Amino acid sequence: MAHSNVLSPGQVIEDIPAPQSQEWEQNLNNGMICPDCRMNPPELDHNFQTGDFVCMNCGLVLGQRLVDNRSEWRTFSNDENGGDDPSRVGKAESALDAGGPLETDISFGDGGAKNKDLHRAHNRMTDDKTKKNLHNHFMEIQQLAQQLNLMDSTIEYTKLLFKEVYTDRVVKGKNQEALRAACIMVAARQMDNQVSFKEVNNIANVPKKEIGRIFKILNVQIKLKPVLQTKKPDGNPASNGTTTSPEELCMRVGAKMMMSSKVTNAAKQIAERQKVLGSLAGRSPLSAAAASMYMSSHLFGEGRPPKECGEEAGVSDSTCRHAYKELFKEKEKLIDPDWLKPEDKDDPVGQIRGGKMERLPAA
Repeated sequence: MAHSNVLSPGQVIEDIPAPQSQEWEQNLNNGMICPDCRMNPPELDHNFQTGDFVCMNCGLVLGQRLVDNRSEWRTFSNDENGGDDPSRVGKAESALDAGGPLETDISFGDGGAKNKDLHRAHNRMTDDKTKKNLHNHFMEIQQLAQQLNLMDSTIEYTKLLFKEVYTDRVVKGKNQEALRAACIMVAARQMDNQVSFKEVNNIANVPKKEIGRIFKILNVQIKLKPVLQTKKPDGNPASNGTTTSPEELCMRVGAKMMMSSKVTNAAKQIAERQKVLGSLAGRSPLSAAAASMYMSSHLFGEGRPPKECGEEAGVSDSTCRHAYKELFKEKEKLIDPDWLKPEDKDDPVGQIRGGKMERLPAA
């Protein structure tokens, strides 16, 4: 039985306000941080050019080959003589395509004599061996560069350099494999991608002396031709360094060995300080990088054998031991005293702590 409220004389029923919808608020309970350095708030960068998702604090690559979901429509207002403003989608034309694998061809077929004559005339007009050879060389350069994990900007500059040298016949009569390897070396140095001659030599199977001869010729051509003077991805002018720095090689070796950011950053600083002190003066940067990584790994309890450090850097284990012996003599100057302090939860992100001098193996 339903009950109804009885109103007293003069009582008015008040309107019941409708429930208001709650405004949407972002849920801040869940967040994305780097699993290595765990910096909060994180400094994550999504590079749409390379498709990488990188932690800017420690350099860890969190994602690769990410899809750019932004709009691909672009406007080219000055391309057409008619003054119209066409919108197109897709990749812009590149001078490095060298014709590419797509082209129009007339089939020999069974069209009779006229079809055969047209086929021969078309071949005489379009058969450009230079373009076909360039396309094959570009494919080889792409494969070599991918094995070295070079950036796309470095690969494009390598192709541009090879095209200019190949078409002008600057190094006529030289080994083509050595020419491709030398172009990769020059482009890597220009773009600050630290790659050693030994790495390129192992991949390209070309004598190191042959690569070195062409390397010197290409460095001269870059100074003479303005078209070959490029800029790095950050907009700064390309460097003309002819040597590989051991501190940058430490970052590359640390990534190969899957070392923590603490060990890698400490090895980088050890390599920088030994250059100032002259501990390994006259030795190869590869030896300095291997010895620095060997010392840093043992200092923080992640010790690796000298054979592994030497292999990843491109030197023998005996070379790594001899270089470490020189670093061990000046360990007090090379190792920062702050590194020997115990780790604390309140330490700022990226602080190098937790090292112990007694962990270092005797030289």
